[in-house]
Amino acid sequence: MILKPMEQPVLPERTSEKPAIVITVGDPAGIGPEIVSKAIANAEIFKICRPIVIAELGILQR
Repeated sequence: MILKPMEQPVLPERTSEKPAIVITVGDPAGIGPEIVSKAIANAEIFKICRPIVIAELGILQR
């Protein structure tokens, strides 16, 4: 039996794509949720990256 190597997917150029930055809030009872909320409320952050926040929505809405 002859196995063919897996074909590599063709990915688009990433030169114009902003990097994705994953941010976790850490301890929900700590200061993390407040810091993350303030960071993503600042429009400047979206000019340099695509922030992805990992948290329960209710924690950030408080």
